[in-house]
Amino acid sequence: TGSFSTATSSDVVNTTTTSPGLTAEGEATGITAADDTQQYVILAPDGTEYNFTAIEGDVPDNVPSANQYYFSPGATPNAEQTVDNLGAAINAASIPVVYVSVATTDTLRLDGAAAGIAANGYKLFIGPADGSDPDLAGTPALELAGGTVSPTTLSTSFTLETLGKGTISSFILYLTSFISIKS
Repeated sequence: TGSFSTATSSDVVNTTTTSPGLTAEGEATGITAADDTQQYVILAPDGTEYNFTAIEGDVPDNVPSANQYYFSPGATPNAEQTVDNLGAAINAASIPVVYVSVATTDTLRLDGAAAGIAANGYKLFIGPADGSDPDLAGTPALELAGGTVSPTTLSTSFTLETLGKGTISSFILYLTSFISIKS
């Protein structure tokens, strides 16, 4: 019975992760010149495989729907051409990792395409020179790590407003009266 004024709760302060921090990265040293049909596989944490195949001579078209990409190891294959051309193929593939050129000729560096934790756990495997598949259960040539998110403190996560004093005695009285009339 009667009317009630609106009640407002006190503000609740919450810390939540809302912005990216550092970018994941990984580096493999000692990369050698790729042989014809040598396989390079980037394995995502969810099991998705991105396959990069070195092709001497005419390089076939990529097949993005099958995550199959091709690159030339160079006219006279060497470590620097292999790293640079593989890196260019990785960047052209538009996957969650990107190649970053470094000053060392036999070093392949991959970073997350964006800051944050999304690229953590991506691995690069290099197959043998005979063109057979790399052992994806083995040790990767590199694994991306170090991606982080930065917490942001919000001043007010939410405000709770009520429309009554929170008791249901009036409802019970109404329900009891309604049941008595119907019986």
